This record gives sequence, C-alpha cells and structure tokens, in this order.
Amino acid sequence: CSGAGSGFGMIVIQRTVSRMATSASMRVQAFSWIALAPSAAGLLGPLLGGSLIDIYGYRYAFAALGCLPLITLLASQWVPHQPASEVKVPNASRPERIRDLLVDIPMRRLLFIDWVVVASWDVHGFVVPILGHERGFSATAVGAIFAAFGAASIIVRLIIPMISKHLSSRMLMTGSVVLAAVAFAIYPLLQSVWAMAMCAFAFGLALGSVQPAILTTLHDVTPDNRHGEALALRSTFSQSSMLVMPLVFGAIGTAVGSGFLLWMMAGFLGAGSWQVRRLFGALESPRIPRV
Repeated sequence: CSGAGSGFGMIVIQRTVSRMATSASMRVQAFSWIALAPSAAGLLGPLLGGSLIDIYGYRYAFAALGCLPLITLLASQWVPHQPASEVKVPNASRPERIRDLLVDIPMRRLLFIDWVVVASWDVHGFVVPILGHERGFSATAVGAIFAAFGAASIIVRLIIPMISKHLSSRMLMTGSVVLAAVAFAIYPLLQSVWAMAMCAFAFGLALGSVQPAILTTLHDVTPDNRHGEALALRSTFSQSSMLVMPLVFGAIGTAVGSGFLLWMMAGFLGAGSWQVRRLFGALESPRIPRV
C-alpha cells in the first residue's frame, strides 16, 4: 500500500507540475525542485525514523511517519486545480491505447535512456560496497562515498532551477549521460577512498541533473492529454528494472567481476548518449511522426 500510494502520488505531482509550467525552461526548473524533494527525504527520512525508534519505539515512529501523508493531503488543498474543461483531447472518437505510445519512436528512445539511467543507479549501489570491500575500506569510508553521491544530487538540483533558462533538455541529458559513462569507466581503476568519492560526486551530478531533463522531454514527445499515461509508463519500466536488474547484476558480477560490470554499464550509458542525439535530432525534424 505504501509503494502504490507513493507511485500514485509522484505521478500526480509530476503531471500537475507539467501543466503549471508555461515554458520548457520553467518545466526543467519545476522538475528540478520536485526532484530535490526525494533527495532531501532520502537524507532526512532515515535520520527521523531511526531517532524516533531509538527514543520512543517502533509504534510511535510508525504513528509519526504516518502523519506525513496526512500533511501532504492538507498541503495539496493549496495546489491550483485545473478544471477538466481545460484539458484538450484530440481525436476523442479514436480509442487510445498504451501501444500507441510504445510505437512512437521518440518515446521508445526516451524509455531506453531512462532505463539506462535507472540501471546505472542500481549498479552503483550494488558495486561500490563490493569494490570497497575488495580494497579494504571501512564501512565509514563506503558510507562517505555514498554521501558524496547524495550530496552531489542535492547540490545540482538546487543549482539547475537558477540556470534553467540557459540550459536546454538536450544539453542536460547529453552532458549527464556522458558524465555518468566516464565515471563508470574510471571507477574500477581507482584505489583510494577520496578518488572514489570524487567519482561518486561526479556520478551524483549526472544523475541529479538527468531526471528533470528526462521528465521535461517526456512531455515534449507525448500529447498533452496523455502525459499521465506516459508518466505511468515510465514509472512501470523503471520499477520493473529495479526489480529484475539487481538479480542480473549479481549473476554477472559473480561470473566476471564487479569491475567488468561497471565497464559494461559504461557501454550502455554510451549507447544511451547516442540515443539522446537521435532523440533530439528526431524532435527537431519537421517529419517526426506523432502519436
């Protein structure tokens, strides 16, 4: 129930934000602010939950955490609501299916790019502790590497809203995917904690900036009346990847080693950067087929 509620809530929030934005730069800015919230929650949530458990026990911790969705419900009352009459539905007589989105070439390319980004996140979380163990790092050192990643993702999401007018989705997505590929390529070659922390920081910058660009582009490649379906489709692909890929990564890492797994992921990210180029080339073409 918690997972379903979180999924519904995030899709509705993203859909509402996209309708409130009036330009592409404003959409990037808004999605950057929205992406900052899960990063901050991931930092503060465990601290709050752990502290409540240690001080008051599990029952009171669950009761306190259960108040957060109620606060969200109250806050939603101040969000401007869009009347249904403002939503324009072209070709209302023609039935709409998810398959219509999947056969759209830009949509398929964007889903592949998003899958590569989500998979790289999983690989990073899976492999870094293994590399740290192989190099004899302490648990504190491994935690510092992940802290560098988390700090970078928060910092970049604070910066992007301030410079969104000067950055296009194409620049953000291309730069982020290439930076992530470079970080993964050099990760296995590093031996010190500080070097790996710097690499994790670079990877955090990449992933922190690519998500707003992906969400903005998602709204550019789908009709206005199908943005909610597109967001749900993206979420389905992402969650399916998070369910299946760790098992695949574990098998590959056991067979050929964690370093090879990072290099393989760097290759996938390189393919993702190529798809970014083709995606925006198609969007800028007047002959692009639309759903």
